[in-house]
Amino acid sequence: MPLSKNLPSHQQRIEALFEALSGESPDYDSAAAQFSPHARYWAHTPVSEVIVGADNIIADLQRQFSLAGDLQCEPPLALICGEQQAAFERIDYVTVRHTGTRAPVRICAIFEFDTEGRICEWREYWDRAHCHQTMGFGQAD
Repeated sequence: MPLSKNLPSHQQRIEALFEALSGESPDYDSAAAQFSPHARYWAHTPVSEVIVGADNIIADLQRQFSLAGDLQCEPPLALICGEQQAAFERIDYVTVRHTGTRAPVRICAIFEFDTEGRICEWREYWDRAHCHQTMGFGQAD
C-alpha cells in the first residue's frame, strides 16, 4: 500500500530519529515518535535479541548510550529508499563512558516503514570485533 503524500519521507523520518538521538542529551520522546508502537529493533543482527515495542527500543537505546553516548551521526555514506524500506550506511561517533575515548563506528541499517510512515523495523549490521576494538571494550565474544 503506498504511503500518503502528507507523511514524512523515509529520509526525513530517519533524519529526525538520528537528530533526536544525537548529542549529550538525546530527546528520547522525539525519537520514540518515529516508531510504530510495535516496532522491532535488532541492534546487532544476527547475534542479539530482537527488541519489540517503541518503549523497549528507547529503553535499549538509553542502555547503549549509558555505555557510549554523545552520538554524532555523519552524513550518510549511502541512503537508498524504496516504497516501504530504506538502507542507510553511516559512520557514528560516540564517546565511550568508561574511557572517554571518541570512537567511530561504521554501520549499515535497514529500516522498514508502516503505512503511516513510521519505523516498524530497524536492523543494524556492523563488524562487532572491529567496534569492540575501536571502542576499547576488548575481545568480542
